[in-house]
Amino acid sequence: MTMSDANDRVRNKWRMRMGLAFILILLFLGVAFSEAAFATPPGKPVAAKESWLGTIWKFVWAWVREHEFETMLMLFAIGRLLAAKIETGWTGVLFKFGKVKRTLEPGVHPLIPWFWQVRKVRTRTITLDVAKQKVSSLDGLVYEVDANLVYRVVDPIKALVEIDRLRGGCETALTLAVFELIGQCSRENLQKHEDLDRLLAEHVQPRLERWGVVVESAGFTSIAPDSKTLKLSQLRVKTKERQLVAREYMEKGLPATLALELLGGEKMVLSHSYLRYRQSPRRTKRGLKELSKKSAETAPKTAREKKAEKIKKKKEKKKKQALAERRALGEDEFA
Repeated sequence: MTMSDANDRVRNKWRMRMGLAFILILLFLGVAFSEAAFATPPGKPVAAKESWLGTIWKFVWAWVREHEFETMLMLFAIGRLLAAKIETGWTGVLFKFGKVKRTLEPGVHPLIPWFWQVRKVRTRTITLDVAKQKVSSLDGLVYEVDANLVYRVVDPIKALVEIDRLRGGCETALTLAVFELIGQCSRENLQKHEDLDRLLAEHVQPRLERWGVVVESAGFTSIAPDSKTLKLSQLRVKTKERQLVAREYMEKGLPATLALELLGGEKMVLSHSYLRYRQSPRRTKRGLKELSKKSAETAPKTAREKKAEKIKKKKEKKKKQALAERRALGEDEFA
C-alpha cells in the first residue's frame, strides 16, 4: 500500500465519522427544537402560532449565538464532507457509487458524502532505487548490480485501477529488466554504460506503459564483479604480464624452455610492493597471531593474573603429589 492510498483511506474514515457526528448533531437539534417549540412557560399566555420555518430559524439563531465555537466546528466538518482538496503535484480520481468517472485537477472540488469518493495519485516525477542484486552475464560471470528508475504517472486512472501497488510493480519490472539485459550482455558489452542505460529504459517502458507510467530515465549506478569473477577477469592481465617477463628472459639470452620453467605454473613473478605488503608477517593472519602471542607474553601481568597463576601452580603441585603417593602405595602393595 502506498502513502497516497493510506492517506485516502484515513480521510474516508474521518469523513464517515464526521458524517455520523453531523447526523447526531441534527438529531439533537431536532429533539431540542421540539421541546422548545411545543413547551409553553408557566404564567405566560399562549401566543399565536408562528410558521414552523420561522420557529426553526429563531431556535437555530439563538443556539448559534450561544455556541459560537461549536458552530465553527460544525461548519468546518460540513465543509470537509462536502469538498475535496487536491494539492499541486497530485491528481484526483473521482469515484461515483464505486465507478470511475473522471480525473480532478489540483484545487477544491464539491463532493457528495458517502456516495462520491476521491482518491489521489502522485503525478510528479518519482525516483526508485533497487537494492543491490547478483546477476549472471552471457559469459557466465556474476556481477553485483545497482539500478535506478525515474518515472512519472501520466494516466492516474490506470495507475489506480490496473494495479494495486504501483511502486511495488515498478520495482519488480525494473528487477526483471535488469536480469534480462545483463543475461544478454557479454563482458565487453557491460563496459558501455550509455548503451546499457538506453537499453534498460527500452526494456522497462513496455512493462510500465499498461499502468499509465512513462519512464523518464533508467540506468545502472554500479556494475561490479564479485570476488570469483574478479579473479577470472584478472587472469588475462596476469597472462599478458607473464608473456612480457618471458620475452625479457629470452631477450637476455635464456632459452624458451628455461624461461618457462622459471615462470612455471605455480610460481609467479611478484613485485616489491606485493612482497612488502602481502608476504610480510605483520600483514598475514599467521603473523598477526604470532605478534599477539608475543605481545601477550611480554606485556606486564596484572595482580589478578599473578594470583590466578599462583593458584594454578598450587593445583598442579597438589596433583603431582597425589600421583606420587598413589604410585608409592601401588609399589608397596606389589612388593
